[in-house]
Amino acid sequence: MPVADLPWDSVTHILDVFVGININGDVAVDMLAPMQSHIVPLITAAHAHGVKVLLCVGALGGESDVNLYNSIANNGPWAAATKIMNFVNQYGYDGVALDLEPVLGNLGAQFPAYTSLMKALRLQLLNPKILTCNAVSDPGHAQLWGGSEALSYLDRLHLMTFNLYGYSLGRTTHNAALYGGTTFADYAAFSVDANVQDYLRRGVPANRMNIVLPFYGKELFGYAGPNL
Repeated sequence: MPVADLPWDSVTHILDVFVGININGDVAVDMLAPMQSHIVPLITAAHAHGVKVLLCVGALGGESDVNLYNSIANNGPWAAATKIMNFVNQYGYDGVALDLEPVLGNLGAQFPAYTSLMKALRLQLLNPKILTCNAVSDPGHAQLWGGSEALSYLDRLHLMTFNLYGYSLGRTTHNAALYGGTTFADYAAFSVDANVQDYLRRGVPANRMNIVLPFYGKELFGYAGPNL
């Protein structure tokens, strides 16, 4: 969406999606091409309308996830955070939005390292700069966040309540149904509400969560299984 077309009266924050981390642990500017030219106009226009812009780090694929983790492991969390903050401060972003989406097993094993990164970012993101993180719609991820130290460093946890159609489990449903069923933990139902309730049960406060809704749908071909 062109910067000029953004509905400024309808938004308070914008996540500038995405930048990656290169092998040196730096924000991978080359991964932004040809979009890098939008950064200054976006932030300038947003600030003129009283809107904050967060730098969204991650979700460019496995390479960026591996580089971010290795940066924490090899350089230490403070240095890893400083490399991200160099880019934030260079362009005047209002904070950082982490997007941690490695496979569940990896995220579970790497969660302590990411927690240390969040702590370092929190200390370097001087008030009123913001730190958020995306959380996958998955019971395993909800278990990681519930009552975690990492949550204490965040202003908000964004629940990615989309892609809930579940065809890989032998059935389909809506991409992001608001309601449906009463549980999410056993995959008996897929819905925004079930996802939120699961995070609440695991100790994530309601006032720390945002619901992330999609503005797209999915069309499946050749699917023979039952629908919900």
